[in-house]
Amino acid sequence: MNVGIAVVLLIAAAYLLTSIRIISPHQRAVIFRLGRLLPQPKGPGIFMVTVPLDRVIRVSLAEQRVELPAEDVTTQDEMTRRVAGEVVFRVLDPVRAIGASVDYRNQIMQLASQSIQTKCREVNADEFSERAEAIGASAKRAMESAAAGWGVQVIQVIVEPTE
Repeated sequence: MNVGIAVVLLIAAAYLLTSIRIISPHQRAVIFRLGRLLPQPKGPGIFMVTVPLDRVIRVSLAEQRVELPAEDVTTQDEMTRRVAGEVVFRVLDPVRAIGASVDYRNQIMQLASQSIQTKCREVNADEFSERAEAIGASAKRAMESAAAGWGVQVIQVIVEPTE
């Protein structure tokens, strides 16, 4: 009888230990309970989850910098230029960032790439290098409304001609 109680207590202790999650101050935990998104993120600090029912996704609230791969863009005068870029952003609302998009980080990269291509079409090839900063600022303004719907704030878009 004492062995049975000890086994039950050991299993209960193991369950409690696996249910505890710790989230750092610059992160939040978005929880899906039985596939449904809970309305409030958890953290920072210690909290418990129901292990078989909950799936926890950690979302960083710190600024994130993502490099965009170099790609060819067409300018206003039909010349091709090669540009690379960077996007600096941060998540303001982790529930919207996870709930509104499957992969907000990848969507930010795609949106930045499209915005840079669109803004490069408005510039002549001769003034392309001088206007790189203005192209980045214009691409940032173009991205802000879409990114705000995902709970993400675009801080800066950097465009770098690679030629």
